[in-house]
This record gives sequence, C-alpha cells and structure tokens, in this order.
Amino acid sequence: MSPISSNAYGRLFVFFLLLLAYSIAIFGIIPMIMLIFGLVMADRKKDCGFIAFASRVIDGYAQLLFALTFLATAYFTYCYATEEYYSDDLEQAIVFGILALSALALMVAQKALFLEPLSAHNDWINGHGVFRSSVKTVRSSSNTPSRLKVRKFRTGQSVADELLKWGKLRDDGHISEAEFLEMKDQLLERR
Repeated sequence: MSPISSNAYGRLFVFFLLLLAYSIAIFGIIPMIMLIFGLVMADRKKDCGFIAFASRVIDGYAQLLFALTFLATAYFTYCYATEEYYSDDLEQAIVFGILALSALALMVAQKALFLEPLSAHNDWINGHGVFRSSVKTVRSSSNTPSRLKVRKFRTGQSVADELLKWGKLRDDGHISEAEFLEMKDQLLERR
C-alpha cells in the first residue's frame, strides 16, 4: 500500500490534456465529465470503484463512437467508389476515418493513462483517496490534559455507537491510539 506515484499522476495529467484537446471536437465532453466524476468521487468516498466505473463509461463511449464513425467512413468510401454521390464524399470519408482512429486512440489511452496507473494503487485510494500523498499523523503529548471529552449521549445512542465513532477517528488518523484508549475507558466508566 503505497501512495500514488508522481509517474501515475503524470500519466493522469497527460490523459487529461488529451481529453481536453479531444473536447474541442465536442466528442470529448462526456469522457472529460466521467474523468472528473471518477477522480472526485474516488477521492471523496475513498473508493476505487468510481474510477473503474468512469473507465467503463469512457471505454463504452469510445467503442460506440468508433463503431458509428467507422460505419460512416465505410459508407462515404462506398459512395465515393461507386461515384453515385458528389466528390466531397472522399473528404467526408477521411474526416470520419480520423474520428474513428481518435476513438480507437481514446480506448487505448484511457486504459494506459487512466485505469492502469490508478488501479495499481487500489489499496491506497480505498484508504486515503486519490489526491492525498501521505498519511496524516496526529501527535499527542502525554503531559498535557486530554483535549477529548465524553459528551452526553443523545437519545438512542449507545456506548457501542460512540466507540465506533472514536474508532473511525483513530483509523482515519485524526486521533492517536492512546487517545482512543483513553476515550474507550471514559465511555466504559460512564456505562
């Protein structure tokens, strides 16, 4: 479980720039939205599943775009070859051919520059999020009075609920193990 490397961030940035350039042609807006959604939600919820979801949507979108542009390329090429239509059919075939190749490039790039670098750090993302590069540590001084206080229970709240909340604070690095044990003792004394 290691933090996301600068190489992975670099690959992600290159993918973002490629999508930005692709967005100029309007076709890249949906992948850009999914990229941002996947990263923000994975960072906020600390769940790599959002990245996998965004990757599947981007890949599906690119496959659909490839299929449509490939069919359009074939159609305009056929029209140009049979000379049933105008001479600009060749130009349209070339434009749609370029779009088909760019959709194919999007499929490859999203795997190599988006999914692979982040999937290699699944454990880190699931525990810390995407944009955090180190674990937050909290220092506790043993000679200072405790800054933690047991509050009065609200109706329906139990000692177990409070212990779960304090355990989450400890697991997230907001309080130390010693502070958690101190609160546990205080909670169990009030019981």
